[in-house]
Parts: sequence; structure tokens; C-alpha cells
Amino acid sequence: MKKTAICAALCALAVGLGSTGCSNTTWAMKSDKVTLPTGVYLYYLLNNVSQVYQNAEQASSSSASTSTSSAASADPWSQKIQNENASTWAISNAISSCKSLVMIEELSAQRKIALSASDEASAKSQADQTYSSYETMFQKNGISQDSVEHVEEDTALSQKLFDSYYGAKGDKAVPESTIDAYYTANYVHVKQIFINKNDSTTNTALTGAKLTAATNKANQAYAAAKADIPNFETYVKQYNEDPGMTQNPDGYIFSKATASSQGYDQKFVDLAFSLKVGEVGMAESDMGYFIEYKVPVDPKASTFSGQSESVLSALKGDEFRTMVTDDANKAKIQQNGSLNKYDPKKMVLSQS
Repeated sequence: MKKTAICAALCALAVGLGSTGCSNTTWAMKSDKVTLPTGVYLYYLLNNVSQVYQNAEQASSSSASTSTSSAASADPWSQKIQNENASTWAISNAISSCKSLVMIEELSAQRKIALSASDEASAKSQADQTYSSYETMFQKNGISQDSVEHVEEDTALSQKLFDSYYGAKGDKAVPESTIDAYYTANYVHVKQIFINKNDSTTNTALTGAKLTAATNKANQAYAAAKADIPNFETYVKQYNEDPGMTQNPDGYIFSKATASSQGYDQKFVDLAFSLKVGEVGMAESDMGYFIEYKVPVDPKASTFSGQSESVLSALKGDEFRTMVTDDANKAKIQQNGSLNKYDPKKMVLSQS
């Protein structure tokens, strides 16, 4: 069961490169062959600002609240992220993300990798969807639709570059047996019955008799499924309130490394990894009740086809990022000094 996520950012690579002053604010980063628009920098900065506030909200809602988390919830900019104050982190992470894109474009050009017409159409479609969802907020922060499209195109280009190294026909192709072994050891596959603790129409928390009814339904479903595990899918049809199981009757497959980016509730994830194959268990979060049935992870099953890309990324993603970082450290990338004018604390997250 997934939580709603705002815009997902491309991986940020820690790259320490120089900057240069410039009165022209149309570009953020430059190399000999690549120019990155300032709107792309603002896109990443906005994502990081959103993360600062999300971190503060999580600290505030934590049951083990401390004086530090209380201060962060009162002033999100008082917290530290990755040992940096929040404002410095938001800026440096946005800069690193932009420099990584410059290198992705440079390396792709060197290896003669380009997006196909269908790739470009897909990137444009995703950009249109993202921009229309957050248009007011983007406009308030000076982010054009072209900049969002640039990010989407570079995200697709990054995947093609990665595949050129580690894909089946890549320079450093990973043996199928290695991928299968990693998948089996690190991923889980669960089917579930979900009982909502929130009103599906208003998305407000259930209270009183409605909450009691939901709790009773969850307990009843759990008892029935646990007593008749081979027929778990029968109880999915009878009790489930998770549309994801309707759309994907094979259930959910993920690793601890991918669960967060896929938006899964942490209680859902923790339960999945605590169960043994063939067991049924139940967990509760603010979202609702998760009744999960753990099934074997099988790299030969048809369900693996939708996971192979993420498995390969989990296997070789760090190596790829290190390679890009090393190349970036050797490259000449200019950073526009005018980026200093953009204060993350003044960015607008409101859609109204």
C-alpha cells in the first residue's frame, strides 16, 4: 500500500566543482557542450524544500519526540539533514543534482546515446502531467514546463546510459545468475488485504463507531485468512479495500532499498520482512490495517519482468553514481554565481 508522494527527484551525486559569477540568470550550469537552465536548478531546490518540511512533519509526528524534533517541527529550517543545516543541504543537494545532469548529458553524447522519438514523447507526457498537477506552485517559483520536461528527458537519458554499461548488451553486463541471486536474497513478494482507517472520499481519519467497525473487520479478515492461508485470495476478494490489489492481483514486490522510493508505508514494509514465506501477519499504521501473505520470490516467474530494472539498479547503482562523480570531478563545469540569489526559505509550496 503506497503513500502519496510529491515530485520524485533524480538521484543526486555529490560532486564538488567550481563556480563562476554571471549576471545571466537563464542558466545554472555549463560545460563545453551542455547548458542547464536555471529552472532545472529551481525544480530540484523546490523538491529539497519540500523534503525539509516533510522531515520536520515526520519528526513532529514521531511518538518518540525529542527537543530536537520539536524544534524542527516549529522551525523546519532549524534541523540538520546529512550533517548540514537544512538551508545549506537544500542548496548543495540541488547543485549536485544539476551537475549530475550535466555529466549525464556529456557521457551520453560521448557514447552516442540519445532518446528515441517515443522516449521524448513519454518524457513530455510525464512532464505535462507533473506540471499540470503543480502548475501554480511551479509558476510561483519561476519553474517553466520546459524545465520540468528537461528533467524528465535527462531522467530517461540517465537510464539509457546506465543500461549501456550494465544492461544485457552493456560494457559491464551483469550475469543473469547474479541478478537472480540478488533478487531472491533481497526482495519480498506479498499479497495483502487492506482495511482503511480513513474515509475514502474525504481522506479524513475514521472515529467512533466507524473506526470500531474498521477494526472489527480487520480482525475478522485476519483471523479468517490466517486460519485458511492456502485460500488467501478468497479473503482478498471478500475483505480488501486496497485498489492496488485489484489492479495488481499478483501483489507487491520490493526490497528495503526500493520500498521508500516506491512510497510504501513503513509498517507495511516492516511486516513484509518480518514474515516467513507462507505466513500471514497483520500490522497497523495511520493508513489502516495491513494483512499480508508472504509468497516466494521467483526470478523465473512472470512477475520478475517488472522488477528486473530496479534489481539491476540496486546492484550497480552505487557503482554507476561513483563513476559519474569521478568523471564530473575531472570535468570543467561552470556554476552560475547568480544562483546565490535564490533563498530556499522563500520558495512557495502552496498551490493556492
